[in-house]
Amino acid sequence: MIDVRESTDKLKILIVDDSELNRELLAGMLEDEYEIYQVENGKKAIDILEENREQRTV
Repeated sequence: MIDVRESTDKLKILIVDDSELNRELLAGMLEDEYEIYQVENGKKAIDILEENREQRTV
């Protein structure tokens, strides 16, 4: 599971796509400006969002 508790000064983006290539391309374009998290399906994305609801940074 992704640990989003580690804090940086960057805003966080969660990329959700079943294609690893798509995730990597998008992450590569955004990684200089944002802290990137990637998952391959909506279920995992919802799990991450629910686990980190109190932070409201993902």
